[in-house]
Amino acid sequence: MKATNDSLKIYALIAFFLLALIPQISAQTSYAGQTAYGGSKDDYAESISPTLDGGFIISGYSLSYTSSYSPFLTKLDSLGAVEWSKVYGTGYGFAYDAQQTSDGGYIAAGYLDEFSGFNRDY
Repeated sequence: MKATNDSLKIYALIAFFLLALIPQISAQTSYAGQTAYGGSKDDYAESISPTLDGGFIISGYSLSYTSSYSPFLTKLDSLGAVEWSKVYGTGYGFAYDAQQTSDGGYIAAGYLDEFSGFNRDY
């Protein structure tokens, strides 16, 4: 859970089978809604962080777009609409966390194995 500058708290809930759901709960704990993100197979959100423009960056891993789990980042605007989403590589990997940098870029922590064996890029 990370507090945002507009007094909302964002909870990332991982659905057991398919989708990552992002419910928004106001500071008074009143329900504000939920949206499903992701593809048609297993997609898992690992973290959600606020961005400089009031939106959010989600990091995780997905089986929806490649033959093995691949790391992804998804950028949401302040209302929860997807601005962009990117899956990185075609090998096995995970994105555990992402943050926006002061220059407007993004940095992610995780790993990607583009080759067979244990040759992981961190």
